[in-house]
Amino acid sequence: MWLIKFKQYNIMAKKEFSFNEAVVEIEKILMIIESGELDVDKLALEVKRASELIKQCQKKLRTTEEEINSIFKDLHKINQDRSPDLLPP
Repeated sequence: MWLIKFKQYNIMAKKEFSFNEAVVEIEKILMIIESGELDVDKLALEVKRASELIKQCQKKLRTTEEEINSIFKDLHKINQDRSPDLLPP
């Protein structure tokens, strides 16, 4: 039984990060915390999970921004490298 749970954990750990799924989970955690119905013993775990998700979202946003900036730089370079006779009149 322990081995099965361990394998499931590894599969879940390797799952690709989904920004939208993380946001939904953060929102659920916030709703639970704001409801006041969360057991104090579980509060720290939920806050820690939300913190981890927020860090992952921030990393994803930074990476996406860098990728987009790189694409724009490449496009700008291509436009600058075009010879004048290829430019539209």
